[in-house]
Amino acid sequence: MNREKLIVILILILLLFSLTGCINNELTDEDLIVNLIDTWVEGFKEKNLDKYMGVYSPLLIVEEQDGEGNTLETYDYVEKYSRLKEIFDADTSISAVTNAINVVVSGLVATATFFVDYEIVSTIDDIEILINGRNM
Repeated sequence: MNREKLIVILILILLLFSLTGCINNELTDEDLIVNLIDTWVEGFKEKNLDKYMGVYSPLLIVEEQDGEGNTLETYDYVEKYSRLKEIFDADTSISAVTNAINVVVSGLVATATFFVDYEIVSTIDDIEILINGRNM
């Protein structure tokens, strides 16, 4: 009975380790690069590429791959990353311009609102002075 429990516990522990990624799955370098590209794509979708890049960079990957004869494949992945980064940067630039325009428009609206409110308050004050002046 105890032996069966021990075997079940060991199986559960192994299952837990495999689910949490603690057991090495012997990923090839190509799998690693594919995972990195997928991670960058996820970062692009969330508009936060730097959060997902971590310490990895295309140049580092090229250096690691260069001695193993996979350089052409690596450059293909790096090219995909570079295009992804360009799209992300362009989208970020467009967002920055849009945000700047929104700030300017908001400022103009706030200024216009202030002057309209000021004129209304001034007019009300003038009317009160006229009314109070007549009553005196």
